[in-house]
Amino acid sequence: MKLGNRGFFSANIEIWTDLKRRRLKNWFRFIEGLNRAAMRLLATVEPDSQNKQQLCAVLLYRRALQTFQGSILLAERGMIADALTLVRSCAETAISIGCFATDDKFADRLIEDDAKHRLTYANVILGDKYLSESLSSEEVSNLQNVVSAINKKYSNGRPKSINWADAAKDAQMGVLYNMIYRWTSGDATHVTINAFARHVTAEPNHRLPYPNVIQVAQDESQALTPTFQTETRDLVLCLSGATSAILHSMNALGQIFPQKGIDKPVKRYLDLWSQLVP
Repeated sequence: MKLGNRGFFSANIEIWTDLKRRRLKNWFRFIEGLNRAAMRLLATVEPDSQNKQQLCAVLLYRRALQTFQGSILLAERGMIADALTLVRSCAETAISIGCFATDDKFADRLIEDDAKHRLTYANVILGDKYLSESLSSEEVSNLQNVVSAINKKYSNGRPKSINWADAAKDAQMGVLYNMIYRWTSGDATHVTINAFARHVTAEPNHRLPYPNVIQVAQDESQALTPTFQTETRDLVLCLSGATSAILHSMNALGQIFPQKGIDKPVKRYLDLWSQLVP
């Protein structure tokens, strides 16, 4: 659908969204039910405020659920690349909850990852004349203190960032990482050659096939036409990826709170999901 001069702010986007919801009514009915089940867990699970594992998992679950909902809102509006970016974020959060389920000290790895980020950030600013010359002496001192404190805390070596491929193995979510996280990284989140295909056509109403947009155009001597419009390709894959990510999140939360019976809605929606996936 062409969006006019307001782009995705166009009022017509509601018409397109309603049309897609009706055409994929079984999928969206499933998503609505899954979302309600996922929302109910917010009230079901109450963490012990003194238990770091439980508290972190509950907070991360909220992040996963919000990202899941955001991905659906974008997907139903035809913003597939952006929706898949949120699916990737939801998958990463699911992996982190899974890590807490298998290692109650995973918070220490998150803290070290944050230290790595802050150390790099501070060193970059301090080492760049253009960035640092506008800072006050107090701001420079604060950054120097950050570097000093982190180096002192991690005196045996620089802090390490989290390798999410390894984290996924620890969380027993290797399939989620390889099938969702990796795919969305290359086709949505990052600038890649394959990402071009979402914003160009070779002829009216015919989107170039994945994965080699430029090579296909060269081989077939087709002129590329840049587009800015809603997208249908990968809509179902996006809904399915979001489903996988939130179900992984729910299941990991259930491992930390086994007494809450979270496994029951997870199994129910796994079964319903399997009926939708070809």
